Amino acid sequence: MSFPARKNADRILALLAQGNALASKAQYLDAIKCYDKVLAAAPGNLDAINNRGNCLSLIGRFEQAIKNYNAILAARPNDMRARCNRASALKQLGRCSEALSDYDSVLKADPNNTDALYHRGNMFTDLARPTEAIRDLRRALALNPNDPDTLTSLIFALNFDPEATNESLQAQRCAWGTGYDDL
Repeated sequence: MSFPARKNADRILALLAQGNALASKAQYLDAIKCYDKVLAAAPGNLDAINNRGNCLSLIGRFEQAIKNYNAILAARPNDMRARCNRASALKQLGRCSEALSDYDSVLKADPNNTDALYHRGNMFTDLARPTEAIRDLRRALALNPNDPDTLTSLIFALNFDPEATNESLQAQRCAWGTGYDDL
């Protein structure tokens, strides 16, 4: 690699790191500016496109975020991270059937993807489909038993299960052990 090319690569990596640091501090607009600078120098940088999409989603610009995720998926159709991110943005726009399709694709490729199981389970809860929600959330919890967010979502979904009784809910909580008494 020539010296100017190496210097440009170092600049791109530094801008990506700066953008990531800003995003971790919830300074999303400034992070987006860094990712835009990366993309001006390296238009096909998929990390910058993904991270910009995440920031756009976090500030509620879901349509723009989806365009970023679509760009990634055009280059890498099997990018499960971009597919999950797009599904989350689609859900925020109320485009649930498209979001479910993305989550289904992720889970077909990787049945143990806890992010997809968790988010699809929550979506099923939102759609008043508790049986499917409970199935996904139980599976996610079995794969990651120490995740309090998944446990909370599962307990919430169980409240909508017409077959669940107060006794079965209490037994389920007890089976998960202590530390969750406030849920």
